This record gives sequence, structure tokens and C-alpha cells, in this order.
Amino acid sequence: MTLDSVLSRLNTSVDATDRVKAASELGELGDPKAVPYLEKALWEDSQSGVQQVAITSIIEILKEDAIDHIRNVMENHPDEYVKLNALQGIEMLQKPQIKQLLEILLSDSDSKIRAMAVKLIMNYQFEGFDDKIIELLKVEDDDIVLGNIFQYVAFNKLKSVEASVLLKMNKVRDEDSLNYAYFSLASLGNQTGKDLFEKADYQFIRIKFQGKFYRGKDGMRVLISLLRG
Repeated sequence: MTLDSVLSRLNTSVDATDRVKAASELGELGDPKAVPYLEKALWEDSQSGVQQVAITSIIEILKEDAIDHIRNVMENHPDEYVKLNALQGIEMLQKPQIKQLLEILLSDSDSKIRAMAVKLIMNYQFEGFDDKIIELLKVEDDDIVLGNIFQYVAFNKLKSVEASVLLKMNKVRDEDSLNYAYFSLASLGNQTGKDLFEKADYQFIRIKFQGKFYRGKDGMRVLISLLRG
């Protein structure tokens, strides 16, 4: 497998599956010379799958130097799945770069991007996001994003937004997101939240906090106790 042969397949193959494989192989080869060709595929290939793998390979090759490519995709690419692939590759970046990017993505027009941004903020345990999350809570209407925000509220003990969680909870229809709301309120000591938490089914719920997963209602009780402690 030579660079030239793989580039030829990416540029000329009529088989989209082969172009996807070629884009992936370029990431494995790791040669920066492939980046302009991957960039072309990222923006001009007719197939979303090729575009998705192209940004992944660009990130694999450039690592922290891929920040401008990722930002450009997040701000300008029309395909939400390409954006998600770019976002999933941010672990290659330096933490200050990741934090800066997530600050921008909290206001993305795509709810999937906002949801992942909140989750990544929690996973990386970034500080300094409370005000931005509180503002997002006020205007957010997507159930999945709200579910992640409810978890953030619990983890960061944002007692000041208890009323906002109660208000938003009444508009949520997704069962898992509702369960996250009950969990959040219970962790804040809210009696309504405690009562709803005890009645809810947490059999298939798991929450990651500080690198550890807590599963089911017993796991949630342990986590609430930990957060209340």
C-alpha cells in the first residue's frame, strides 16, 4: 500500500466504499502529504461516508494541528454526521483547544452537536462553563440536550437553577431525560425530585461521573449520596 496508489483510489474510484477505505488508509499511513486530498474529499465527494472518514483521517494525521480543520467543519460543513465525526476526534487536540471549541459548539444550530458538547464538557471536567450552561438551560428545547444539562447541574451542584430544572422538566417527553431531571433534582435535595426519583424506573440508566459509571437505581442512589456529601 503506497501513498500514490491510495490517493489514486480516493480521487478516481467510482466505488464509494473503496473511496471510504482509501480515506481510512490515508489516516493509517499518517503522511501529511495526503491532507490536501482528504480536504478535497471532505468538501467535494458526493458521499457523506467518504466525507466523514476524510475528516477523521485529517485529525489522525495532524493531531492538535487539525484544530482549524475541525473548526471549519463545525462552522461551515452542511452534513451533521461529518460534524459529529469531527467532534468525536477532538481528543487528539490539546485541552485548551478542546475547551475553546466546546465554548463555540454550545450555541451550534444542531441539537446533536450541542448535546455532545455538554457531554464532552462533563467528561473532560472543564471548569468555567457554569454560566454558559445556565444560559443554555434557559433557551434549550431539545430533550437530549436537556438530559445532559440536567446531569451537568447535578455534577456541579447548581442549586440556583433548581426552579429552571423543574420548569423544563414539565416540557420534556423523553423518558431518559426525565429520569436525569429527577436525578438532578434529588441530588440538589429537592423533595419533588426525590419523590419522582423513587417512582421512576432506572433499570437501563447509567451515568458517568469522574471516570466511573453508576448504573440502575442503586447506582443512582450511590451517586446522589456522593454528590450530596
